[in-house]
Amino acid sequence: MRLLRTWRMPGSLLSLHVLPCTATAVPGAPDSGWPLQISRYSPVVPVKFRLAGVDDAEAIRQIYNREVLGSTVTFDLVARTPDDQLAWMDEHSGAHPAVVAVDEQGAVCGFGSLSPYRSRPAYRTTVEDSVYVHHDYQGRGVGRGLLTELVNL
Repeated sequence: MRLLRTWRMPGSLLSLHVLPCTATAVPGAPDSGWPLQISRYSPVVPVKFRLAGVDDAEAIRQIYNREVLGSTVTFDLVARTPDDQLAWMDEHSGAHPAVVAVDEQGAVCGFGSLSPYRSRPAYRTTVEDSVYVHHDYQGRGVGRGLLTELVNL
């Protein structure tokens, strides 16, 4: 179902926007179908999770660099080179691993990683997590699955 939302900004004309979302009736609600639970997310996509390998480096680099160059979700200012990515893969192959989500065709649709939080000895069991999802798979449960995998490592 497509839902329409309208609102009026002070001093402007009425705006009408189509929102890409789905709606389902809330259990126990009156038969009118309202209220609806509204979600802008698409159905969950089936993916498998595994530890990241060197063969995943380019796909991870593409996902990450899109965020570096087009958003503010990372504090990196320069896109990773292939050599930078291989060094990152090496850093995330031991105690602080990276995992990938792959779709039914085997394409990497997201990745997550653990990194040391601080270098002081008391923090050695504390980690920072990072999760990045390919833009075509965002809002479809991939990020949640990646974070779950990281927590369970």
